[in-house]
Amino acid sequence: MLRFYSSKLRHKHIFNQSLVQFNFLLDYIPNWKRAFMPGGLVQYQCFVPFDDAIDVFTNIINSCHQYKIIPYLGVVKRHRNDDFLISCNLDGFSMALDFSVTEKNRDRISQLMSELDEIVIDAGGRFYFAKDSNLSPDTTRSFLKKKVIQELINKKQDCDPYNLLQTNLSRRILPELHR
Repeated sequence: MLRFYSSKLRHKHIFNQSLVQFNFLLDYIPNWKRAFMPGGLVQYQCFVPFDDAIDVFTNIINSCHQYKIIPYLGVVKRHRNDDFLISCNLDGFSMALDFSVTEKNRDRISQLMSELDEIVIDAGGRFYFAKDSNLSPDTTRSFLKKKVIQELINKKQDCDPYNLLQTNLSRRILPELHR
């Protein structure tokens, strides 16, 4: 968002940067990882439909305040729908929030993320599995729907009849893939 507003201040100024600079902004800040010490960070990322984004993002920020867990970094991006079977993309926006983890807030962060999942699901939102550490099987089933899950199970059985290919993530979010 900061880049968006800066670009508006510099009317018609074109700013060129490499793909790496654009996508990995934090890597250009010296010792940025120290901001999340000693417990590290957890990122919450959700994707919500265009028409619901303002309300959903407002509710997410309000929930963070209620839990007294404030993100150190937030990024909003625009996305378009695609035709992949378990894609997170939809015609809307994503919001990624980075939270500093401590012994004192670890459980509250997990509870907060579960509450945020409900807000996103109620709006027809989605999640990006590669960045997730908290989704439950019920939440996953809510946004993927039965038809998609069954198609995924069928493809898994066709490609892996002996059920050799498994990950901790797939066992956590869709245990039925491995039956």
